[in-house]
Amino acid sequence: MSLKFIGGVSKKLGSIDHGLVEVSCQIEIEFDETFSDDADDIQRRVAKAYGACRRADEEELSRKV
Repeated sequence: MSLKFIGGVSKKLGSIDHGLVEVSCQIEIEFDETFSDDADDIQRRVAKAYGACRRADEEELSRKV
């Protein structure tokens, strides 16, 4: 049995000059059977993916504002 994780990060920033700016990053990770028994590995991979999404959102916001 495989395991699938779907999540996302979004951020809104309001400013007087630009109005409301919103960015989002959606992630989907599918783990095969070799990872389904290792909860610590799954948690590390999900945390790493969320970190990448947060950084991508911050970079995008910095370009828009």
